[in-house]
Amino acid sequence: IKVPYSSFSAPMPQQQLHGYIVEIIPSFIGFIISFFIIGLSWVVHHRIFGRVVNFDGGLIMLNLLLLFFIALVPFTTTLISEYGYLSESYIYYWMNVGFIAISIYFLWAHICHPKKKLAIKFEDDYQRRRVLARSLYTSIVFFLGAAFAMTRNNILQLASKYIFILLFPGMIILNKIYKTPKPRR
Repeated sequence: IKVPYSSFSAPMPQQQLHGYIVEIIPSFIGFIISFFIIGLSWVVHHRIFGRVVNFDGGLIMLNLLLLFFIALVPFTTTLISEYGYLSESYIYYWMNVGFIAISIYFLWAHICHPKKKLAIKFEDDYQRRRVLARSLYTSIVFFLGAAFAMTRNNILQLASKYIFILLFPGMIILNKIYKTPKPRR
């Protein structure tokens, strides 16, 4: 994501500065989007590795795969900030974010596997299933966004730009489904 700072070094009249700021708004919005995607991935990564007590080659490879997709975020975010009028930019962006989410799913699945003994056990099976369901649902939403962007249907292409909104009700529903049951008295 490019926000050219070097242009600020020369004095510039107020009108010219205003025009410049308006011109870079898409790049700045792209920067904000990229920051939040990377930041949320970082938080989830810390939650995952907060449970890890051991590692294996599979965990290292899955972690590198996640890092690769996170490293692509500035590139795909630049596509939507500069070419957001093209549905193809959303295909690449949602595929990128979908691969981040599915990588997180596979990381959770790998460390939660009881025979591998890589992580602190979850208090109950509901918690384990909840984290797996949430990460799988997230990836499905983003891949659905990419699929909508691939269509020739204008309504679906528009919906693809706002597909992330489905995360909120989906997470609420999943949290209710996988709520830890209270012990009977």
